[in-house]
Amino acid sequence: MNPFRNLVRHHTERKLFFLFLSLVALLVVYPFFENDFLKSPVMIALLTGTLSLAMKEMENGGKQFIVALGLGIPAIIFSWIPVIVGYSDVVVAASYAFSLALYSFSSWAILRHIFRDHKVESDAVYGAISVYFLLGIIWASMFSLIGYFNPNAFTGMSGSVNLMWSDMLYYSYSTLSTLGIGDIMPVSELAKALTSLEAVVGVMYIAVLVSRFIGYSENRGIL
Repeated sequence: MNPFRNLVRHHTERKLFFLFLSLVALLVVYPFFENDFLKSPVMIALLTGTLSLAMKEMENGGKQFIVALGLGIPAIIFSWIPVIVGYSDVVVAASYAFSLALYSFSSWAILRHIFRDHKVESDAVYGAISVYFLLGIIWASMFSLIGYFNPNAFTGMSGSVNLMWSDMLYYSYSTLSTLGIGDIMPVSELAKALTSLEAVVGVMYIAVLVSRFIGYSENRGIL
């Protein structure tokens, strides 16, 4: 068997490898969606499918898969209602609430999975990076929800509800990585507080993750 096939086989045996690839592909392709009005519903639908399948792989079916679908399907339904009948405060809040619950639950389940066996393998690395991507999506959802109910919560926005998710996704990863480009700025107290919290979480996540991985490696005599 040639080295390329060995490499492919090694990675495809990792349960979280395809989750990692799916999140990367989704974030790369997402800006090129032509219809801005459909961006958020399509994103939620794809994330629901991706995360549900990841939960199924980790638990071989199990309760986590059912919980993921139970959170994701209402999120999909509520995200498509505005496309059909228009925006309403209750529908938007429900869509974000279910979406946030799905992303948060998935992040917890992935971290639990990669730390449960106390091993540092490629699967754990893919899972850890996937959680980092999900953290950006979680905060983007919270920022979008704030911006919907308070259009003046941020400066530098496009001014369109349909484009708000795109702006907030970009702003979230800029904050999570502490890049801080500064073209979008928080104005309201809640927006400032969540921005500060995301920056701290981004730094602490990397620090704690690295320390845990090093600790596991030392315990196994790798380092």
